[in-house]
Amino acid sequence: MVKVRAYRTLENALRRQGFVYVPELPMAQRCVLHGDARCTAIAAASIVAKVTRDRTMLELHGRDPRYGFDRHKGYATREHLDAVSRFGYSDVHRRSFRPPALFDRI
Repeated sequence: MVKVRAYRTLENALRRQGFVYVPELPMAQRCVLHGDARCTAIAAASIVAKVTRDRTMLELHGRDPRYGFDRHKGYATREHLDAVSRFGYSDVHRRSFRPPALFDRI
């Protein structure tokens, strides 16, 4: 029981730092704090991920402009929460997207 508690404490600490250990990956993993400032590969991957996300959000906006994905890129801005409150979840919203600010208004 103590081992489980210690593991969960460590796991929670790493999650707060933005690191999630994936035991299924057959390779070494380590947390690199401020990695995008310290490692060009991490910085490049971060840029690729953001550009890919932005392009995906523009495509989603083209399919359903009610949510304004072209402007807020899926972040829980007031505009986004207002749209979800008015129209409900779209077919592309994560079902885990449940910000308290949204449910305080519904």
